[in-house]
Amino acid sequence: MIGIDVLNESNAKLIISELVKSSVRYFLIAPGSRSTPLTLAASENPLAKTIVHFDERGLAFAGVGIAKASQNPVCLICTSGTAVANFYPAIIEASMSFTPLIILVADRPTELRDTGGNQSIDQVKMFGNYLRFEIDIPCSDPHLPEDFLGRAINQACYRARSSPPGPVLINVMVREPLFTPGKRRISKEDSSPLPQTNYFLTERTLREEDVMSIASDLSKYEKGVIIVGNLPPTHNLESIYSLAMKLQWPIFADCLSGVRSLGRDSSLVPFYNHLLQATYSSEKMLPDTVLYLGGHIVSKTLMKWLKTFEAKQFYHVANFSNRHDSNHQVTDRIECDPIQFCQNIGFFLKARAPSVWLSLWREYSLQIEEVLLTFFEDSLHLSEPQTVFSLLKADTETFSFFFSNSLAIRYADTFFFPKEPSAMVFGNRGVSGIDGIIASSIGVAEGSKKPLIAFIGDLAFLHDINSLALAKELSLPIIFIVLNNSGGGMFHFLPIAENRKFMDSFVATKHTIKMEGFAKAFDIPYSKPTSLSDYQTTITIALENPTLQIIEVETNADENFLFHAQIEQYVKKRMLKGKKDKQLYTTILKD
Repeated sequence: MIGIDVLNESNAKLIISELVKSSVRYFLIAPGSRSTPLTLAASENPLAKTIVHFDERGLAFAGVGIAKASQNPVCLICTSGTAVANFYPAIIEASMSFTPLIILVADRPTELRDTGGNQSIDQVKMFGNYLRFEIDIPCSDPHLPEDFLGRAINQACYRARSSPPGPVLINVMVREPLFTPGKRRISKEDSSPLPQTNYFLTERTLREEDVMSIASDLSKYEKGVIIVGNLPPTHNLESIYSLAMKLQWPIFADCLSGVRSLGRDSSLVPFYNHLLQATYSSEKMLPDTVLYLGGHIVSKTLMKWLKTFEAKQFYHVANFSNRHDSNHQVTDRIECDPIQFCQNIGFFLKARAPSVWLSLWREYSLQIEEVLLTFFEDSLHLSEPQTVFSLLKADTETFSFFFSNSLAIRYADTFFFPKEPSAMVFGNRGVSGIDGIIASSIGVAEGSKKPLIAFIGDLAFLHDINSLALAKELSLPIIFIVLNNSGGGMFHFLPIAENRKFMDSFVATKHTIKMEGFAKAFDIPYSKPTSLSDYQTTITIALENPTLQIIEVETNADENFLFHAQIEQYVKKRMLKGKKDKQLYTTILKD
């Protein structure tokens, strides 16, 4: 009779093998006892790349980063109990950001459920609605049909990839003995291929008559705007520019859209946040219709501006069914790939002659850029916005970027508009949390196979210190730029800042921690520039030879808030005094 330990080994090998056949390559493992058969199987599969980390939360976010960068499912493996629960934040982020994850966890057998057994919790349905699919794999049993196991894994992989992509849970019950050292184990020849179900991914497409109808509607409006939200990494974004030029509409591209990575185009409106702030009250600058492509938008300024008018038509095109309409403005919802949509619509549109509408947006955008350039060149202060704006002059085409939530991602959205093509920009905007940021950065670096520049706030950095061990272990070329303003600097921009004592004590999480000690603890090179010129020199050297390192930029939250106010005042003042079309711009500001 075949022993339980041998059956455990056989089952685990078949599961891992089937995942590999389904193009899963990364297996991220948190050590544990009950999951030993699964870990052994992953470690011995020649096509499985394994990464081990002691912190389940950080491990899971690293998996999110790899999956975001590669657009392929990543498998997480852990033991039963709270180890599984530590995956929860990353599972929520993966679910909300449509990132494919395979959660492969060990569980107690049926006889130990609800008995108070050690390290035993109810793992069934524990992640609620955040999973795309969930299945219990029963304990190893020679009578268990192999076609069940194979097809269950096939279905899990399909559901992780299908629209919308997201996390799936494979809960594997394992009975002891888990593994017996020295005992005959299942050889490669003993593991026969499992029966498979091949799943074909499909894309939703519009009927030709609907495409023609939408194209006809869009062509009616001269004053339209194209907003591009968060899109998966892709290099086929030119169709968005092509459609914008045919319609003669400006593009407001989110920092996570990928569009900015193409470099500047005549329809792209850089630095739109400052321009929109200056034109909130101008009816002349309000569009008749909006074409919104993709997912989340970082800019609160853009969202606030959208609420100042009611578009005659507001199209939202995305390859998921979830509603992204917090302003309650969408009139037409189209579920299909935004890139394919632009290609299909563009085919039925006639190119318009150059329009005053697009020229107006471009003209003032260029003026805004000139004003910002002058401001930053005149300011020799090492501020947080300067750390991002300075990179516009650097050669970063071969780098990927990761911006943590709170202020860092807002700096990217406001100031990071490369003139030349650059690498992709990543962030965790599914639920915009500050947890797992270091780990997610590591995952993006691993998944993109490019050196990475990661802008991280101090609290986000402190929240994920354990993941520095993983960064050191993998020795990836990551430049961590830590913006340390001694707490939650973002809260200085919110109404709660008026109650300063309460904010400092209960909201901003004020601290006096410096990052050098952590760099020493994990043996990671560290530097702390104290001036703008010192920072620029440090960055130049880091870009020339990218290696794992931490650059801490210490700033003052109060000064940072005042610096932002100075930028806004300077922009308005200089635009009113500008020589280019001064009369027209004055009319817009005072309309």
